[in-house]
Amino acid sequence: MLQRVVEEAWDDGAATIEFERVPEGLEITSFAGHTGIGTVLDDSELEKALFHVVDTNAELKQGDRGTIRVSIHGKTQTLGFEWYHSFGETCFRIHLDNKANQPTTDAEPSLDCHGECAGCDSYAPVDDQGLCEECAAKLERDMIRLGDWDYTMAGFVLPEEERETYRAKVIAEFGEKMELIVDPRAAKSQRKKKSKRGKRTRNRRKSR
Repeated sequence: MLQRVVEEAWDDGAATIEFERVPEGLEITSFAGHTGIGTVLDDSELEKALFHVVDTNAELKQGDRGTIRVSIHGKTQTLGFEWYHSFGETCFRIHLDNKANQPTTDAEPSLDCHGECAGCDSYAPVDDQGLCEECAAKLERDMIRLGDWDYTMAGFVLPEEERETYRAKVIAEFGEKMELIVDPRAAKSQRKKKSKRGKRTRNRRKSR
């Protein structure tokens, strides 16, 4: 998850990203100049895993300040990092020494553009897959149901031994039924049933 957050902020030309605990969850805000774009992560387990990743990878040099290495579009970058406190809560900030010399290209589309969502056909801000925020969340849960962790945000931050527990939590909260995509397991089962019916038909013809 940290990688995806940093990549999005990088592509948007942000100078810093702040991660602050608020009553609703973890507020993640990227700042470009005097403008900030934020979202709230309201999953305590993902928040805990994110802080664990940061705590493990940050290299402190002067008290609470140092660096952290993050992969951005396949290239490892060393970014400025600092812990700080806000209203008694431990927070952290990542500095991107990024951008004026690296504008977003057509090959790296902004995830902040508006368009028709490929999932629900609504006109809204869409990500690089053409999905609005709600449909992107549904796709995330569908991939978790299938166990395709390589295609999930949760897969970036959760250790392998915690993934099945988190998958069970998602199913308990949102159900087993797929929300956005067709379940490939159901499609495969349907093909097997058709194949068996075809064999029975051929056998009856032979017996005649």
